[in-house]
Amino acid sequence: MGTGYYRDIVQWSKGEYAKASNHEDDLAILTTANGFGYRGDDFGDTPATAGELTAAGSAVSAAGIIERNTDYDVLSFTTGAGLVTLSVDPAPRGPNLDILAELLDANGGVVAASNPIGALNASISLTLPGGTYYLRISGVGEGDPATTGYSDYGSIGQYAVSGTVAPVGAALAVSDVTVTEGADAAAVFTVTLTGPAGGPVTVDVATADGTAKAGSDYAAVSQKLTFDVGETSKTVSVPIVNDSVSEPAETFTLNLSNASGAVVELSGALPAGVPIYALNSDPFVNIETITMVGYGQSGDGVSGYHVSPWWTVKRVGANHADAYISDDEGSGSPEGWECDFDGPGKDTNLFGPPKGSNLTLGNDVETTLGGGDSGGPAFIDDGAGRLEIFGIDTFGFGAKAAAPLFGSGAGGVVVAPYVEWIESIINAAPPVPGITVVPTSGLTTGEDGATATFDVVLNTQPDADVSIALQSSDTNEGTIDKAVLTFTAADWDTPQTVTITGVDDAVADGNVAYTIVTGPASSSDSRYDGMDAADVSVTNIDNEAPVETLTITKASFSSRKGQLKIEATSSLGGDTSLSATYFASGAESAHQAMSYSARKGRWSVTITMATKPEKVRVYSDSGVWVEKTDIGGKTIPVAAARALSAGAADEPAAASRLAPPAAAAAAPLAIDQPAAGHAQSPPSGAIGPSGALPGGPVITPAAEAELGLQPVALDGKLLDGLALPLVSRVLRPGK
Repeated sequence: MGTGYYRDIVQWSKGEYAKASNHEDDLAILTTANGFGYRGDDFGDTPATAGELTAAGSAVSAAGIIERNTDYDVLSFTTGAGLVTLSVDPAPRGPNLDILAELLDANGGVVAASNPIGALNASISLTLPGGTYYLRISGVGEGDPATTGYSDYGSIGQYAVSGTVAPVGAALAVSDVTVTEGADAAAVFTVTLTGPAGGPVTVDVATADGTAKAGSDYAAVSQKLTFDVGETSKTVSVPIVNDSVSEPAETFTLNLSNASGAVVELSGALPAGVPIYALNSDPFVNIETITMVGYGQSGDGVSGYHVSPWWTVKRVGANHADAYISDDEGSGSPEGWECDFDGPGKDTNLFGPPKGSNLTLGNDVETTLGGGDSGGPAFIDDGAGRLEIFGIDTFGFGAKAAAPLFGSGAGGVVVAPYVEWIESIINAAPPVPGITVVPTSGLTTGEDGATATFDVVLNTQPDADVSIALQSSDTNEGTIDKAVLTFTAADWDTPQTVTITGVDDAVADGNVAYTIVTGPASSSDSRYDGMDAADVSVTNIDNEAPVETLTITKASFSSRKGQLKIEATSSLGGDTSLSATYFASGAESAHQAMSYSARKGRWSVTITMATKPEKVRVYSDSGVWVEKTDIGGKTIPVAAARALSAGAADEPAAASRLAPPAAAAAAPLAIDQPAAGHAQSPPSGAIGPSGALPGGPVITPAAEAELGLQPVALDGKLLDGLALPLVSRVLRPGK
C-alpha cells in the first residue's frame, strides 16, 4: 500500500497509479470480504430527494459523507437576493475526499462549480437573485492517474459545509380568484406576506381593467393594506356587477404597488407579450447596428427634421456605432458610443473628425430619430435574434446644419461596464431597519484635550422620530458633545457626528480604556423602539510621566563561585535602564549595568567579589532606586572554600586561616587518629591510601570555631572540620 504520511492526500487504490505492481480492488475487498459494506447514503442524490443546509440567521452549515465514488449529496437552501458564500472542506486529518461543489438553481441547472486544482476543498461565492438553490457535492480525481494524478476511485469520506446566504426579505403576493356573477357576488383576493418583515408592512392595492370593465362588470377598488407585526394575510373584496347579460368570461387585475417594508412578487408568469430584456455585457465592437427608440423630432439624414417633438410621437430607428468613448472611468472597457447623424453619404457627413483625427464616417444605416429622443433605450441583437439593452441614447450633440443636412452626431452611454453594479442594485436585499455606528473601536482621546469622533445613522426611514441616548462610562477620562441623537423621517440617512474629548485627571494612571454607551432607541416606530446600537470603545492617552516601581527579586552570594547575583523587575519592563551597586564596610561600589531578558521579564547582573556585601541597591535612569539587605548564600571566605574542595595548593597560605600541620609538606593528613575534642574518627584505610586525606591542610579547632564548621558524619563516622557539601563531593566512596 505504500507510505503516504508525507502526502496531501492518501486513498485506497486499485493500482491505477504509475509503476503499480498490485492491482487488487481495495474497496471491493473491504466491503465484501470482511462482513461489512458501505455506509448508508445520508443525503439524496437529486434536488427532489435533497437534504437541507442548517440555517442559523444568515449562516448555513452541514456535515456529511461521500460513501462511495458514485455518490452525490444534494442539499437545499433558500436565500434572499444578494451574496452567497459556501465552503466545503474535507476531514481535517488524513482526508481521502477531493471535493467537487456545484451550485444548482431551482430547476437543477448548474449555476456555478468549484474544484480547485491542487486543493481538496471547494468554495463558491456568487451574487444571486432570491430563491431556492441546491448545493451538490461529490468526490472527483485530478490529473492523469498514470502520471502524477489520481482517479475518483478512492475519493470518498467526510466533508463539512459552512457559509452565509443573503437575508430573505418580506414579500407580498396576491392570489388568483375565479367568481361567478350573481346577486351580492364578490371576488375576494387574499394578499399574503411571507418572510421576516421586522415591522409593519404597507401596500397599495387597486383594480385595473382587463376585458372586464370597472362600473359595468365590477366595482373599482383602491385602498392601502397594513400588516402589523405577526400578520401574514389580508383580504380584499371586489363587488361583481350582475348585469344579466350573456357574455364570455372576463378578467380584471388587482395590482399591488408602493410596498413599504416588503417587496411585491408576481403571483404568476408575466403576461404574454411583455418583453424582458437582458443587459448586454459583451465588449464594444465598432459598426454594431444599434436599434433606438424614443419620443422627439422626426426626420432623416437627407431632408432634416420635419415633425416637432411630442410625447405621442413614438418611433424606432437604427444607426451604426461608428466610434466609442474610451475607458475614462477605469472600468476596463468603453463607456460610451458615437455615430454620425447626417445621412448615409460621406459627402453629407458633419460628424467631424472623431477623436482629433480627420476621419469622416458615413454608412448605409441612418436613424430617423432626433434630438428630443435623448434618454431612450438603445438595443443590440445578441446574435440569436433577441434584443439586449445596449445603452441610453443621446442625440443632437455638436454642430447642426439646416436641411437637407441633419445635425452632426448621436450616441449614448454603454451599459456593459456597469452591468455588475446595476445587477447588485437590482438583486440587493430589501433594507433592514438598524442603527449603524462607525467606528466602534480603535478611537483614542488624550489628556491633552485630543478628540475623536464617530458617526451614527439609521439604515431605513423610520415611521416616527428615533432618539438614542449617549453617555460616557467614565467622565474622568472622556466626555461627549451630544447626550441624545434624534433622527426623523427627513434626516434618517444623514449621519450625525459625536465628538469625544479627553479629560486630564492629573494622575499618572497610564492609558485608560472607557466606553461611549449607546442606550436603547426610543420611538413609536416599533421597528426601532428598544433597538440597541453598538457601543464605542475609546482609550484616553495619559499625559503624566509614568511612575516607575522597582523590585529586587533576588540577591544571592556564592562564596564558592565568588559571585554576587542580583535580579530585579521594573514596572516599565524593558523600557528603562537599570544598574546595581553593593555596600562593603559601609562603602558603595561603582554602578554595574544590568541586562534585560524579555523572555523572563527581568533585569540581572552578576558581580565577582570575595565576600558577601552588607546590602545591594538597584537604580533606574529615572532616579528611582531600591535596596535589599538580606543577601542569600553562604558566608565562607572564598579562600577557605577553595582550600576545602581543592587542597592548600590552590590558595596561598597567607590567604587562608587554615594552619598546616608540621609534616604537611611531607605527608598528607592522617585521619585515622582521634582528633582533639572528638570521640570518634573514621576507620583506618577507609579514605585514600594509608587512611590519609590526600594533600590539604589541617583545620585547627580555632579555625573550625571561627568559620562555624561542624564535624560531618561519613559512613557513620565523624570527620573533623569538614563541611558536608565539600566532604560529600570530595570523599564519598565510589565518586
